[in-house]
Amino acid sequence: SGLALRHASEELRGDRAMAVAAVRQNWRALHFVARSLHIDRELVRLAVEQDVEALNCIPMDLSVSHDLMLDSLWHSVLLLRRLPERMRADREFMSRAVRINGLALQFAAPELQSDFSLAQQAALQNVQALSYASSVLRADPEFLLPVVQASGGALEFASLELRADPVIVREAVRQDWSLLRHAAATLCADREFMLEAVRTDGLALRFASEAL
Repeated sequence: SGLALRHASEELRGDRAMAVAAVRQNWRALHFVARSLHIDRELVRLAVEQDVEALNCIPMDLSVSHDLMLDSLWHSVLLLRRLPERMRADREFMSRAVRINGLALQFAAPELQSDFSLAQQAALQNVQALSYASSVLRADPEFLLPVVQASGGALEFASLELRADPVIVREAVRQDWSLLRHAAATLCADREFMLEAVRTDGLALRFASEAL
């Protein structure tokens, strides 16, 4: 069993061939290899290919862990929970991360959650990432409009002001009439706006104000 490596001498733990053989049998053997081998990208990748949790076996201050973490983000964004503060504030790293998985935005430093370009990249990759964007951005029509055009569900995360913006809401409703449930009451009471919505889908009438 690869886990027998835990009983090996320091010399054997630092032997690459021995480490590869052990990790190939069981990725958890990565816990016991010499620290000097933690920078061996192929060895670490061999473990990660078995289970992404293998990244928890190596220190986060190693660049190899950052690169392999990015490679594995499609599988689990929660890998970023161990990310050091300096990496959470590293714009280049986080920009790469949100392009792979928009939900990585939740682990970004607050200043990056307020970064127009980076937060928009995240939201375009996964609309749910809007829940981690700053409130200032979610109230910015320039920021939100392209996201709503890509995914009408973005309306759910818009500020109250933008839920009353006919341009923003119209884009969402064109995709799915039921998104009117997120629109401001003032729009649902706007005769012209609701007529346009009903022309798109008659079921939109369900959200019309009783005053109409």
